[in-house]
Amino acid sequence: MVNGLIGTHIATNTPVEIDLNASEMQLFHAGGNHQWFQLCESVKARTGIEIIDQIQLDFQVINGNKSKFH
Repeated sequence: MVNGLIGTHIATNTPVEIDLNASEMQLFHAGGNHQWFQLCESVKARTGIEIIDQIQLDFQVINGNKSKFH
């Protein structure tokens, strides 16, 4: 994974890896609540994965570098 999010699906305890595209990464780096909701909606439309209230995010991957999600 080059850019993305890693976590666990809350209800099923299943590991989840979400690759983020370039526009989602721009929203991720923007850092505001509005941009976060846009990123989540984009991921849901593109992959079917709902992040908010469904995924416990543990790590972020930026340019291949994995770090703890804030």
